[in-house]
Amino acid sequence: MGAEEKTMTQFQELSVAEALDLARNSSAFRGDFTDWLMSEITCDNPRIFRARVPPVKMHRKIGPIKFKTRLSFSLSTREGVRLRFQDAAKIPATSTLEDLGDEAVVMVVEAAPADGVGIGVDASGAGRIIEGNVAQGLSGKSIFIWTFKVIDPAEMVGWYDPGQLAQTAVNVAISTIFGRNADYRATEALSKPDPDDEAGDVGAREPTASGVFDYNSGESLWIDYVADTGDGWDSTYAVAYQVAQPQLQIAGASEPLPRGKCLSLAVMKSTRFPVDRFIVSG
Repeated sequence: MGAEEKTMTQFQELSVAEALDLARNSSAFRGDFTDWLMSEITCDNPRIFRARVPPVKMHRKIGPIKFKTRLSFSLSTREGVRLRFQDAAKIPATSTLEDLGDEAVVMVVEAAPADGVGIGVDASGAGRIIEGNVAQGLSGKSIFIWTFKVIDPAEMVGWYDPGQLAQTAVNVAISTIFGRNADYRATEALSKPDPDDEAGDVGAREPTASGVFDYNSGESLWIDYVADTGDGWDSTYAVAYQVAQPQLQIAGASEPLPRGKCLSLAVMKSTRFPVDRFIVSG
């Protein structure tokens, strides 16, 4: 397979309706960028192709200092070609990644030359993220869309860092003081339903008047408990992925285990990896 054929196999061809839906609903397209793309899609009956690019880190690190990633764009020809990234109205030479989330590079080719159009996008610190020769052999107008996510993965927690150790010691001291002086009877009273309250509709999962979900009818209740959410980007993602599955096939179990109705997380907060924010905001 030649380089051109390999490049084109990375693309999924979209219908006009699918392309318009992408332009309207993807957060990669904002403001004038959305209006421009929609006008290109609905003009001159183009063929539209989309490729997904692996995530790009928002920052690159040189020693202890972080720098925002800069993208550099190159084309083999600019004749009959329109390239856009974010809200730039002209073909960009460079652009800095400023926000997390979805981004897209769009190239419109009015009439491709016989040997196609070469494109390259380089990310500082990561190398080339988009490369290829496209539109070769295509007649008429064509649109190529590359979408990717901008991420900012936190570093692994250094549990023996002085700052981390100091924060952990303070948290342990506070927890010990409050735990030693807390009256557990008050906590238990809050979780105990009032005998005079009528049980809610178990099937509808409605709570009683005191806010308690009553499962006394005998219906099974599955609870997921995560003892360790991980202390780095990869490990926390792996835990969150498994928790989100509708069911899990466990070695030795006769049937898959269903996802719990309730999820309990044991989170150890750190100064370097905000695992609580990562789990909640996903």
